[in-house]
Amino acid sequence: MRLIAKTLTVCAFLAVLAPVAAPANAATVRDWRAGEALMVDIDTGQSTQAVMRRAEGEIYFQFSGPLGSSAELDQLALKYPDDLRAVRSGFDSVVMTAARPGQFQAWTTPQGVRVAFTPAAGLGVARLQPDVIEPAADQAAAERRLQVLRGRVELATGQPEAAVASLQAARAQNPNDPETLAALAAAETELGHPGRALAYLDQAIASRPDDPDLARDRARLARDTGSYVEAFAGYRDTDDSDDIGTGGVRLAARYGQRWRLAAEGVISHIDAPVVQRVDGRVTPVEKTFGRGQASIAYAWTPDHETAATLYGAEHGPGIGLAHRAGPQTARTTIAAAIGEPYHDEVAGIADRGRHHSVALGHERRFDANWSAGVSGGLNQYGVRGDENVSRTASGTLNVRRRIYNQAPFFVDAGYGLDAEYVIEDDERLDTGGNIFTPLGIEKREVHFGDVSATATVATGLSVSGTLGYGIDRFGGDGMTAAGSINWEPSPDWKLGVSASRSFAATRGDNDTVTNFGLYVRRRIGAPLQATPVPPANAPTGAVQR
Repeated sequence: MRLIAKTLTVCAFLAVLAPVAAPANAATVRDWRAGEALMVDIDTGQSTQAVMRRAEGEIYFQFSGPLGSSAELDQLALKYPDDLRAVRSGFDSVVMTAARPGQFQAWTTPQGVRVAFTPAAGLGVARLQPDVIEPAADQAAAERRLQVLRGRVELATGQPEAAVASLQAARAQNPNDPETLAALAAAETELGHPGRALAYLDQAIASRPDDPDLARDRARLARDTGSYVEAFAGYRDTDDSDDIGTGGVRLAARYGQRWRLAAEGVISHIDAPVVQRVDGRVTPVEKTFGRGQASIAYAWTPDHETAATLYGAEHGPGIGLAHRAGPQTARTTIAAAIGEPYHDEVAGIADRGRHHSVALGHERRFDANWSAGVSGGLNQYGVRGDENVSRTASGTLNVRRRIYNQAPFFVDAGYGLDAEYVIEDDERLDTGGNIFTPLGIEKREVHFGDVSATATVATGLSVSGTLGYGIDRFGGDGMTAAGSINWEPSPDWKLGVSASRSFAATRGDNDTVTNFGLYVRRRIGAPLQATPVPPANAPTGAVQR
């Protein structure tokens, strides 16, 4: 936030200083807010005529005389980043590009022009004076532009399915239009269909091979959905219980558009005082254990994917199977696991066993602001070689609402439920004839509310924080505070650190937990290539989003 404030302060200082430092014939720029609209007056300082042209998300002015230099024009996009993506000026021309869907309106004045930009102001095109605008395209082309704009507005408001329908209608009129194809790629990416998105971008690049934005978008999508290797480490301190240090490596790879591979190996070291369930003694435990898993997933269609997972640990192997149906905005998952190895978190993670489960879940994003998820399942736990000592039913519910949505700063609020109810917990007799439970699992019903914020503070650098409070209806309650920093120093490297202090009610343990973590990710494959730069005198040429 300090960086943003400093940027705005510098912009304001330059805007005040520019009229003094500019030459006598420099253009004068005046800007102000009129309700939702951003108003801009460009005065060339002499009698002039202006010809105005429009493109999707862009408006272009050419004056009959020299425009003159103006620092105010150069600073407009920095001053209003939510409204203007770029403002470029030449010897006798100005190009203004919108940063989000909306509507340009423009009028000529004796010495220049007046422009109004209103974000999301309906689906109309810019209104320009008919005596100075170039002849409009035919009705079919105007309808296509309207469909593209409608699709972009729908995508911006969290309706990617509707956006695809609108954009496909526009594509039917002009199958090779780069703007339509680029917007379709963005919508398919939002729906979790990277293969389709790459195909649309390839077609758009074939139609406009010198466009730097298209080449850059294609390279980023291929990079972000491709392969990577990641190293991670963490430390967990549970009050009055255990200390755990963890380190591991994970790998993800994609082959073609249908196959995905993933693998993970983790080594943990535990130092804990453990209350033995058989005789009640407190025994110090210092132990190192490992766990690994590898999975392979196959996409039958863009909206149906099946994944198989093989688990491994010193106390036995396990297998898992899951199927996902639906796009990213409405996903249903059914999953089952047999013999998945785990380490008991109730008392010092001293007990190890295998876990059998079946679960069904659904996640849905309703629009740009609302999302929810629900899941439920049945579990059977084994411990110390006994495969069936406890049976439970579990369920989760999450509802989230974005309450502030102005890049680069976002704020979300949410409610979550995490519950597990014991159906049956077996009892055993020790050698002395005393009754004990092999697995001391307890029922929990944790209700949790939180507010989280995310901000991009510099190129490639983002920070986030969460503050919340949880109540276990069958146990304790407490606050949670967490934060993280993520940094991308180059397109192929990503690093992050995180920390949290939270109330924990995992499987009946109401202790407080402190966590620290870090990771380093390296993307595998060709680096992000340099993209072509358009000629300096080109008034347009980039695909407008």
